[in-house]
Amino acid sequence: MTRSFGLALVLFFLFSGAFRIAAAPDSLALPECVKKGLSDNPNLKRLEARARQAEARVGEVIAGKDFKLGVSGNYLQTSPEISINLPMPASVPSDSKVIIPASAYAANLTLSKLLTSFGQLESSGLLASAQADQERLNFFIARRDLVQATISGYLQILRTRALERLAKDTVKSWEEHLRQSQALLSNGVVARYDVLRTEVEVSKSRDSVTAADKAVDLAVVSLKNLLGMKGDESFEILGDDAETVLSPESLNKISLDEARRAALAKRREMTLADCLVRQGEAALRIARGVTNPSLSFSTTYTSKTATFMSRDWQWQTGVALNLPLFTGGDRPARIRQAEEIIRQAAFAKDDTALRIGLEVESAWLSFREAVQRRETALIQLAQAKEGLRLAELRYREHLSSSVEMVDAQTACTSAQVNLENSRYNELESALNLKKSLGYFENGEVPEAK
Repeated sequence: MTRSFGLALVLFFLFSGAFRIAAAPDSLALPECVKKGLSDNPNLKRLEARARQAEARVGEVIAGKDFKLGVSGNYLQTSPEISINLPMPASVPSDSKVIIPASAYAANLTLSKLLTSFGQLESSGLLASAQADQERLNFFIARRDLVQATISGYLQILRTRALERLAKDTVKSWEEHLRQSQALLSNGVVARYDVLRTEVEVSKSRDSVTAADKAVDLAVVSLKNLLGMKGDESFEILGDDAETVLSPESLNKISLDEARRAALAKRREMTLADCLVRQGEAALRIARGVTNPSLSFSTTYTSKTATFMSRDWQWQTGVALNLPLFTGGDRPARIRQAEEIIRQAAFAKDDTALRIGLEVESAWLSFREAVQRRETALIQLAQAKEGLRLAELRYREHLSSSVEMVDAQTACTSAQVNLENSRYNELESALNLKKSLGYFENGEVPEAK
């Protein structure tokens, strides 16, 4: 009995452990986060579906040149039946012939093909192709922006968690100062005010931990939305590869002119502007060809009810020419619209080039500033730590009040926070600069270097 109970207990713990392992959240490195976002983000899936729809539209237009085969039929009930009596010699019985039977059917099998639309179908195909290119480019641009947003969300989690750890360490530091102050108070070395001042700082640092915890939760929720994860899903980030993947040091040697040229050559917005120009040109060709003729071929085999004046089958083959003679004010109005579309697209291309140049310059300058700020933050932290060391030493030797020690601790904490923020500001600015330079135009997953 005891052995059976022990075996059951062991099995219970084994299965419980297996369940915990199975339910453990995924640990995602930065490239894996990006891959998950590219595969699961619902808005990206929607844009991909729009691109496929536009590509199918191209096939629909091109299919206008194909042979068409169709079947049609009808059945009619007529009352009364119409017939005619043929005049016959007196010695011959009269003969009645049905002209319109009481019931009749007709079944048609038709084969047709558009021979030529004199450029209209080709122009429609060019327009549909340009529209499909636009949807594909919108999808690629959305993929690029999702890569940037995912990396930014990943960095935000790392930032908030670093600040959370710093806030918790600050609480421990202030609690240690509180114990020292209480010990000095009990020995009559310091005044009660020193203990009260330290207790206030402990309370403030605990509030900072609460705020840091909330910031972490918000950052996680934001990244989950980008990754297309549901509310009950969870994940963990590894967080040790961000600097390696982004490698901000690789951007230090890029000049501003080189950055502008690289962006204009790689950014898909420039290609999108060209695509809009092509749409306007295709629309102009269509507008000018409104009065173009069309020539088509068709052949029809008909099986039907035989009558006195027709057989029970019939074959018809021919060509049809359609020539619009007058369309009112439609043609000149459509031409003017298409010309304005081309003009707007040209202006949009110039504006896009200016906006990309401004974005690159802003990102380039922000990156340089972030690098300098991080270097300055390192120096400030070293100075603050030395100041805190001296203040603590003076306080323990009863050479200064708690005010000096509290100020030194506050300055050290502020310097630590500033360093963490400057570190992630540098990574964020490196990300923005790479995006502006066209690093993620194909939705590439950044790999560690």
